[in-house]
Amino acid sequence: MLITGAGGIGKSAVMAAAAKRASEAADTTVVQRFVGATPASLNLSSLISGMADELVERAGDRAALDERLHDTEFERLRRTVATVSPATRIRFFIDGLDQLELDPRSALWDGLGDDWPANVQFVISAAHGPTADQLAQRTCHGEVIETPGLTPADQIAAIAQRLERFGRRLQPAQYSQLQARLVATATPLVLRLLSEALREVRSFDAIDESLELSMESVLQHLLQRLRVDGHGEALISASLGLLAVARQGLTEPELRQLLFRDEATRAEFVALHPNSPSTDELPGVIWARLRNQLDYLLRETDAPSGRLLTFFHRVVKEAVERLALSGFGLTWRAGQLADFLQNKPMTGGRRTSASSWSCRRRCNGPDGIRRCTTFCPTEVSSWPNAA
Repeated sequence: MLITGAGGIGKSAVMAAAAKRASEAADTTVVQRFVGATPASLNLSSLISGMADELVERAGDRAALDERLHDTEFERLRRTVATVSPATRIRFFIDGLDQLELDPRSALWDGLGDDWPANVQFVISAAHGPTADQLAQRTCHGEVIETPGLTPADQIAAIAQRLERFGRRLQPAQYSQLQARLVATATPLVLRLLSEALREVRSFDAIDESLELSMESVLQHLLQRLRVDGHGEALISASLGLLAVARQGLTEPELRQLLFRDEATRAEFVALHPNSPSTDELPGVIWARLRNQLDYLLRETDAPSGRLLTFFHRVVKEAVERLALSGFGLTWRAGQLADFLQNKPMTGGRRTSASSWSCRRRCNGPDGIRRCTTFCPTEVSSWPNAA
């Protein structure tokens, strides 16, 4: 079964609720993965292998498992399923499969074929695009559920509910201004970020005419607020750009070092803080202030090298990429990141690209930017499995 819809429409929430409900049945074992929740989940081999390991621990018989040296991940998963009683229903939930950027020759398509036992079901979510199309045509065979959008009344209610969590409330006239801007394509994710922007609106303020129900508009509003609050343009640009090109994320020490290796950011800092002592990384107090205001765009994931900081949703990252292509120079940022990691062949399980030149070459253009990570995704098989 495939659950699809626009990015940020709420597919993950639907998947989480469905998995919780399925797990309440006494005869059902649920194995759930959120692609992108951990670095290991971005690798197909470690993702499927981790699911097999969890299944055999929870419902299978490891002693009966026929381990073979040259198994593919799906062959091992099939043999793991065979150790589970046929009376047990097995439900695999995989959320955000489109984040793996699979091509038509991927082992996934054959792996999700028709010849699974009757007690096994895969429930997969993917945003609209090539992966969802392939799933609908090759594996789900018409079992496709489209996640619906929100009605105008639901959109207003979602904004009001979110604001109430912060002890804020808009006036009727302000809601009327918002109502005139509602669009059918507004997703819960956009509404969540819009609510963050509206937290600063006072009861007698008019809603900024430039603030629309789109991810780009909300992010532009945030950038303007950061500028007004005194964060330097170079620091804002470098911070968002570096996080955008680091597929798995960066630790805060790495990010602070990278920011000070950027000439424009360092020069801006010296101009704004001429009496600051010499340092080789952005001072923690400066970064903490910016991080605090970026907090609702970011999340942390565990990795052997430390806590990795990245955007909390892929749609946010893609919107930053689109803005960055005209202002932040993502190809240049990818080169900076590759150069920084050039002499670090292994960084807590992350392997750098062979050279900064090859990284820059792969990042030539918007599609290449999305693929460039400067980390080799095949080298994370030993990382902890996605939760």
